[in-house]
This record gives sequence, C-alpha cells and structure tokens, in this order.
Amino acid sequence: MRAFLKFLYRVTTVLATVGGAIALFQSVFSSQEFQLSLGQLSTTKVIENNSTEPRLSVLFEGSPVKSLYFSRLQVKNSGTRALTDEFIHEPLRIQFGPDSRVLQVRPSIPGVAILGNEVVVRWKLLNPGEVLDFGVFTTGPTNISTHQKIKEITAVRYRDYTLNPMPAERLKSVGILWWALALLSVAMFIDALLVIKQDAKLDKIFRLTKSLLEVSEVDKEAFLNELRSLYEDYYAAMYWLFVKPDELIKAVQMDLTDSPAISGRELEVARQSVIGWVRHANMYSTRVSGVILGPVLFVVAVFRIAFSLVL
Repeated sequence: MRAFLKFLYRVTTVLATVGGAIALFQSVFSSQEFQLSLGQLSTTKVIENNSTEPRLSVLFEGSPVKSLYFSRLQVKNSGTRALTDEFIHEPLRIQFGPDSRVLQVRPSIPGVAILGNEVVVRWKLLNPGEVLDFGVFTTGPTNISTHQKIKEITAVRYRDYTLNPMPAERLKSVGILWWALALLSVAMFIDALLVIKQDAKLDKIFRLTKSLLEVSEVDKEAFLNELRSLYEDYYAAMYWLFVKPDELIKAVQMDLTDSPAISGRELEVARQSVIGWVRHANMYSTRVSGVILGPVLFVVAVFRIAFSLVL
C-alpha cells in the first residue's frame, strides 16, 4: 500500500508540474501586443410578425418591420498595448448579412454609428482590456462579418458567445452532481488515507483476536479490558468511527455466555465478534477502497467539467 501511495503521489506531482508549465506557456505567449476582439454576447428575437393581414403591422421607431432582433456586441482591446485613433486607417465595420437591416444602436456611444447596413466603430483611445459594449437592433438574425484597416492588426478576433459561450456560462451548464462527485471523491481519498494511517493501531486489535486461536481458554474480563484499552487508543487516533468503545465491549459481551472464561467454540465467536464490530461495522474495507476509487471518480468528474470548457 505504501508503494502504491508513493507511485500515486509521484504521478500526481508530474501531472501538476506539466499542467502548470503548459498554463504558464499559454499565459505568456498567447497574449499579443496589438489585438482587437469582437464578441457577440447574445441575440434575441424581439418581434416576429407572421400575419398575412395587410392592415396589421408592427412598427419600430415609426418604421414597419416583419421581425426584430437585438444583439449585444462587445469590442475589446485584448492586446497589451493601447490603441489610439492614429492606428485607424479604416474603422471597424461590422456587417450583419445581406438580409438584415440595421435599425438602431443602443446605448449611444461616441464613435459607434450606423452607416448604411453596417455598424462603424471608431475610438480616440482604447486601453488594454477596455471594452465598448453596445446593442444593435436589426431586422434579421445576425451573420456577422468585419472589415477594417487598423495598423498592427491584421484581423479582428471574432467570437460568437451564443454558440461558444464564455467559460463561466459553460461551467453553469455542468450539473451540480458532477461538482458534488468531485468533492466527494476528494473526501473519499482523504478518508481512506486517514484510515490507513492508523492501521498499526488496528493491527494490535487483530493480533489480540488472533491470539484467541492459540489458547484453549482465556479470562473474559482480562480479554475485554485489553480489548477496550486497544480500541480506545484506536478510537482516539481516528477522526471518525461508527462504533464507540463502550458499544464495542457491550456488543462482544452480548455474543458470549455469562461464563467468566472464554473457551471452546466461544473463542472463535469472540474473534469473529470483534472483527465484525471493529472492521465491518466501521466500514473499513469500503473506506480503504477510496484510495483507488477516490482518484478515479475525481478524474471522471474533472474530465466532465473540463469537457464543458472545451466544447
């Protein structure tokens, strides 16, 4: 068991080191000095008029519309250097598709305006991490494309968060049972280690029961007193045992006769009684299996949670 635990510790250490190195590499090399991102945060159908009645119409800002969509967009300086208006040779133009007419931008932001069937985005200064967040009313669903000529930026990074949600939103989609399984697996593993840690004290109790097979008779009171002493030491060292010392002694006494000595068949009865109450009633075998089962369940839960971030 010790060899297995050492192996498990080494594997965990190696995986943690490799994972940390990969994360550090990505954090250092994934960011660029000049980078501009466009994100589509959400799209909502506000109006859909399918009526064939010509006298029934829906107006938006005084203009009739058959359908109306509202899309939340976000322009972000995702680089590490500030972008000034000197970088703009031609502003960022956001097109919504040939069948989608732009009706309004809300809220009104300086530099963000409608030009024909496009939304044009300019700025005086866009600091690293700074965001221009606005909504656009269109007559059809968004099919975004961009065009721009901005110094140092060859292409705007576009991401549709409605199809590819942000990590926080993806994690919300993971059921609470998977999070509970991850926590439970950690608890199982720790519990197993703590149980195994006190095996030396448990072995003393089992050596006492084994000694019953080597004699023809033993004094009951002396046996129970020694059993109580060993189990109290084991019970005090453990953080959680189901059977208390008094309950153990009482349970073993009930399995024996009133004779002051334990002999014959009762020696085996006493041995099995102690094993049953000390080992099985405290779920030793089940809890120790958590040394292997805990990491397995943890890996399964973590893979499921990580899977939600990948897709």
